Amino acid sequence: PGLNFPACELTRGFQFLNETYDNLASVIYLSATVYNDPDKHQSYLDKWYGGNYSVNEDKTVHEFKSKRYSDSVVRYMLTTYPTEPGLGVVTIRGTYGPGILDIFADMQLWAGAILLQLQRAVLPLSFLWTPVLHKLNNFLSIIETDSIKEHTYYVEVREFIEYLKSREDFDRIIVLGHSLGGGVAFIAAAQTEVRAVGVSAPNAMLSRDSFTPPITKEDLDELTFNIIPDRDLIPMVDDRARNIQEIGCRANKTNILGCHSPVRSLCEVQYHCGSGFKPVLCSCHLKYGYPAPKPNLNFNETRPFAEVCREEYPSLY
Repeated sequence: PGLNFPACELTRGFQFLNETYDNLASVIYLSATVYNDPDKHQSYLDKWYGGNYSVNEDKTVHEFKSKRYSDSVVRYMLTTYPTEPGLGVVTIRGTYGPGILDIFADMQLWAGAILLQLQRAVLPLSFLWTPVLHKLNNFLSIIETDSIKEHTYYVEVREFIEYLKSREDFDRIIVLGHSLGGGVAFIAAAQTEVRAVGVSAPNAMLSRDSFTPPITKEDLDELTFNIIPDRDLIPMVDDRARNIQEIGCRANKTNILGCHSPVRSLCEVQYHCGSGFKPVLCSCHLKYGYPAPKPNLNFNETRPFAEVCREEYPSLY
């Protein structure tokens, strides 16, 4: 493989475990896990971290949602780690399949920024307006009713973060998410002054004044981190904040959405940064064409990777 990414190890407060060597991969894995059946979240955590290392706090999420958001379609999970007391990792699901509410949420939050970016790309010397485009975007958002703003995805996530911060058992919170989930994570984290890491997430720099309450450029630059695959369209929405890590993408150039897959991004990161003691997904080799990893002798495993995958996932063959 090529050189490691500079951010294989997240630092400056974005890491959430002492084992910082795999944080970039862990962020992507958690951001992909939340798309699965909530009843299976714990099993996915155990596959990644090993048993008894992480806990899916579904009861805490249910307790919060039952008070006000029992009918909400926003999905997120809370993960805690017995070895890291006081830490809560909130992972928000992104746009899911043909879900019309998710698509509406995307357009509601970023339509103004997209329009301004198109205007800036077309009109001559329009880049001179960049310092004030966030003000113009705020003007476009004024047409939203209070009812629409109240049911915006980031409002629920922000209130959940505030709920966790009010409890004595949480003193550090990090928010994660892929796609729409990452964009919502950026907004809610900046509003509550916690850190967020997004994967293939839309940005929030042009949109920052349109949220309630507004967020600042300084907060986005300090508190948010975006993992951006090459040729992924979604992270092109809105202007970037300071902390980013660009990664490659092996998808065919005719596959428009191929680089937006969190699983493919996980494969790319593990290929360049190493997998450490974490498992490598069979789909990385069988579906996305990455080289098969060598057997891990520390676990007395001598079988070829393809043989292990054939036994555990025969449907992939």
